[in-house]
Amino acid sequence: MQQTVGGNEQYLFDNVGFMLYPAASAGGEPFTLSHLLVYMISSQSERPDIAFQILTLASAPDLIAQYSVDSAHLAVRRAATEEPVYQDDAFLQAVSYMLGYTTFGPNHGQEDVYKTKLYVAISAVKTGSMTPDMAQDWLEAELVVEYNQGPITGASLNIGYHPEYIIGPPDVVLDPCCTGLLPLGTGGSITVEFTDNSIANGPGPDLSIIGDPQSNEHIQVEVSADGTDWKDLGIVPEMATLDLQDVGLEFAKYVRITDDAVAEANDNSSAEVDAVEALHSGPPQ
Repeated sequence: MQQTVGGNEQYLFDNVGFMLYPAASAGGEPFTLSHLLVYMISSQSERPDIAFQILTLASAPDLIAQYSVDSAHLAVRRAATEEPVYQDDAFLQAVSYMLGYTTFGPNHGQEDVYKTKLYVAISAVKTGSMTPDMAQDWLEAELVVEYNQGPITGASLNIGYHPEYIIGPPDVVLDPCCTGLLPLGTGGSITVEFTDNSIANGPGPDLSIIGDPQSNEHIQVEVSADGTDWKDLGIVPEMATLDLQDVGLEFAKYVRITDDAVAEANDNSSAEVDAVEALHSGPPQ
């Protein structure tokens, strides 16, 4: 860095700022993001006592403090902030207030996938290869778990390829046709994941599939709690409400929608989907 800009640490203080991440919504608090570190010792370890000692030494406040200085990271233990080497570092002292705003990323099996896609989207905006709106559309499309588009024919040809259309509340515009609808293509399918909530089994229908209200194509709907074990809710019209009780699930995290591959005689088009909604919402799973 010094060779690149011809400066030193004071140059960085004078020319480069640092701040908390802004609040994600109005009225919220700014934050900085950290992640939990969990160390485990295998039950098959021949010397668990030595393994425990190594972990204890590696987590010592003085070592953490030195790592924080060397890497310009906030300390992961409060005790490390009291170490002299940490106290003497001007940068770490300037940002130590951020420890009061630290939050942790969610414990999710797909965290690395989501984090990588978010990094790509943000980088694209920074470099100018995408506008913020383009990056959001791309990211929403990427967060669809799986989209296998079948052959597109007939009226569906006018809609185009936009997997992000299925994310969020219903937003179809039919005149002019047909912003907001996602064509599955003949025999095609899409799988979506509920991340902020889950579909809960409650009184009556729990899940709503919203498609083209002017169409009479049909779809197969399957649900899963884990993305592996799927329960078939049957063949239904594009506009349908469904009950998890029918397949014995208390909640569902994934929904897979497949075109039934029966072409319409009038235009040979396939099913189209606008949104997937939880009529009974539960906590994230």
